[in-house]
Amino acid sequence: MSQRLALGAALVLIGLQGAFGANEAGFLELWKNHERDPSRHEDLIAQCRKFFEANPSDPLRDAAKSLEAWHLLAAGKDAEAWPIFESQAGSQSAARVAKGWLSRRDMQKVAASLKLFYREEIGFPKELAEISTHPKIPAEAHPSPTDAFGTPWKYSLSGFENLPGFESFGNQKYSLECVELGPLSDLKESLKLRYADQIKIKPVGIQPGPGGVTIVNFQAADSKGVMMMGEGQVAKGIQLAYVGQGILVVSDATHWKVFSFKPKQ
Repeated sequence: MSQRLALGAALVLIGLQGAFGANEAGFLELWKNHERDPSRHEDLIAQCRKFFEANPSDPLRDAAKSLEAWHLLAAGKDAEAWPIFESQAGSQSAARVAKGWLSRRDMQKVAASLKLFYREEIGFPKELAEISTHPKIPAEAHPSPTDAFGTPWKYSLSGFENLPGFESFGNQKYSLECVELGPLSDLKESLKLRYADQIKIKPVGIQPGPGGVTIVNFQAADSKGVMMMGEGQVAKGIQLAYVGQGILVVSDATHWKVFSFKPKQ
């Protein structure tokens, strides 16, 4: 089958169930196409948009739109990607992914502000707040004191301050991170990650929870312990975004992951 016919078939499938609730089959097909080759950005952007447009009341639309934003960002189309993430910062299911990428963008702005400070002082500040009080740094260059999660940046000077005789050089290097993202805070490096490779869990069972909430049991790849989550809940940085009839959708603050899973309850 040609690539064009394959894409056409996928888009037909994507629109089959949109009027009747969650189009799990279409979303799973979209995910499989993404997982098969995440570098086909233009094709996958088109598929994400088609799913979003064909399924106006689908609870999986936000995930599809978020996935589109990631492909736009990876394709260098920042001006199209950021408004999507900004619009999803208040979404119940997609906010963690959106805030993760917005924090990476904002951290770049903080780094740019630090460079301005360094040019003036030939050294970095002890606290980020010093940038906003510096008389020669314009207000538009003042960094946000918090990331998109509302948490102050993890900032500190690093380098030579603990070496005798080099104390005066202790302001020549700094460390900057988003607390929620940790080592995955850098925008460019995060875009190089193999998609969802850091989400190392798998569903192993489903059970009824209090108040009629369905609880999904997950097992970490490096542990025999079980992590339990209800839909919308977050555990160890991972959110269970959707529990369906045949699929489960999870996310961290970087990527999505879809499981085809229909266990006995």
